[in-house]
Amino acid sequence: MNEYLRDDALRHQNFKFNMTSLILYQGQVIGYFTLLADLIEIKKLNMYDYNKIIFKSPFKTLPAVKLARFAIDKKFTNIGLGTEILSRILLSIYDKSNYIGIRYVTVDGFAKAFNFYTKNGLIPFKKEEQKLNKINKIIKKDPEKTISLYFDLYNYKKFLMLLMPYYI
Repeated sequence: MNEYLRDDALRHQNFKFNMTSLILYQGQVIGYFTLLADLIEIKKLNMYDYNKIIFKSPFKTLPAVKLARFAIDKKFTNIGLGTEILSRILLSIYDKSNYIGIRYVTVDGFAKAFNFYTKNGLIPFKKEEQKLNKINKIIKKDPEKTISLYFDLYNYKKFLMLLMPYYI
């Protein structure tokens, strides 16, 4: 977690490549996340989403925000904090989509975080579908292998009501 913050985050932010936000608890940094502009090629969506949007969009690509980095100190994992913070990140991006075109949130997550992301509503891209049958083997063998996922903001209000009903 500390290496990126120490070596790259500020430099990347100064060049406007991305923006990193710190997560604080009692004045201590317990995590961070980094956002940047992205896009999705419609043909890379899973088949269900592809069929849903292909006839509605005149574009070959759609606007997205990439959650490029998301880290929580190990002392604060497995207590629901990651889900809470991810929900707040998605809510913040959703709010911004009322002012600027953003349809998707993308994540290139580690295999070891695959279950966390899918539990929180992210969907693997079509190219990742062949990996899903052996995801447990991948997690054991190469936990830092990257898996690309996305979240569709279009139906976010419905999802948000299930995940965080007290925010609506």
